[in-house]
Amino acid sequence: MKNYIVSKERFDSDLSKKIIYQIVFKMFTVEGTIKAATEKLKHVADIGIDIIYLSPFFEADDDMDRSAWSERQIRSGMNNPKNPYRISDYFKIDPEYGDESDLEEFVKTAHGLGLKVIFDLVYMHCGPGKFVREHPTFVQRDENGNII
Repeated sequence: MKNYIVSKERFDSDLSKKIIYQIVFKMFTVEGTIKAATEKLKHVADIGIDIIYLSPFFEADDDMDRSAWSERQIRSGMNNPKNPYRISDYFKIDPEYGDESDLEEFVKTAHGLGLKVIFDLVYMHCGPGKFVREHPTFVQRDENGNII
């Protein structure tokens, strides 16, 4: 992924004076995409928001093996393995949301409106599938090789 810090201006770090607005793409617009959310950023800025906090949008693990699903995921009955906190690739945007150019435009637009952007990225929440197979040293294992 690219470095999305496009502004070197000093940011007032007193967060007690800032309003942070969380965006979950799937809930923020009917389309649930980065591109659709970009089109609503002016409204977000107009209501006085200072910082956009983006829920995870990285490629989610789509492994249908329910043994690694959360209880909530199973109870939902949606039969969807994707969970934004079960990442399969921290370096790719999940195609459900768009692509890297969509994210770049989102950040550029947000910055142009005076908004800062925070990405939610939890490294301890990767799915047990693709990412762990491709990066086996990114997880702790017990003496038998099982993920702790």
